[in-house]
Amino acid sequence: MIGTRWRDWLHQDKHRGRQGGLGIGPRACRGRAGGEPARQPRDPRRACRRGLGLIACLLVIARAERLSAADLGLARSAWPAGLWWGAAAAVLVGAAYALGYLVTPVRQALPDGDGGLGRAVLWTVLVVIPLGTVLPEEFAFRGLLLALLGRRYGVLAGTLLSSGLFGLWHVVASLGGGPANAAIVGVVGGGTAGTVARVIATVSFTTLGGVVLCWLRLRSGSLLAPILAHWTVNALGVIVTLVA
Repeated sequence: MIGTRWRDWLHQDKHRGRQGGLGIGPRACRGRAGGEPARQPRDPRRACRRGLGLIACLLVIARAERLSAADLGLARSAWPAGLWWGAAAAVLVGAAYALGYLVTPVRQALPDGDGGLGRAVLWTVLVVIPLGTVLPEEFAFRGLLLALLGRRYGVLAGTLLSSGLFGLWHVVASLGGGPANAAIVGVVGGGTAGTVARVIATVSFTTLGGVVLCWLRLRSGSLLAPILAHWTVNALGVIVTLVA
């Protein structure tokens, strides 16, 4: 699920009680429903390096396929439109989070937070999420794949196929532990049926999100628009979960 891995890491970081570097105080780490321990989250610095490495590989593929900057949504002429549409999407995402937080059942489903932000949260929101998730995923799904699939099958098919792959990309995240999945378990239940429901819900939600992000990319002509929208979803997800 979008942003789940970084919320998991923050909770695990507190569980270890690190005081230097990125540590922000001790806290018990939540596990999966049924008493299973939460899966060990990835090292965030390594995730950033992998994200940058993935972008480099995707650039090589794009060059081999003779895709232009405009094909990938990177043309400078489209940056103003990308920033405008991205900012508009970010405002809508923020409003949706605020409205959701006002709904009592939604607020009660959130795990207990710490009541404040710390250095680890800022590091995650401003560095780890962009480099480890948002930039590589947007370049892959709304940049390279959308361009290649659109060129071969048409814009509509390219949108649907790249969005479906984006949804399947999140299957592994939906099977992990952490507060986000724990909240979903509280709604759909545990066990095999609950796990299947959680995976289906996650894939469906992220596929739909992929369609919206593709629309932003195509409407603005710039990859900046889905990047800003995606980052806002992830960043606010981390912040709301920790301060709820």
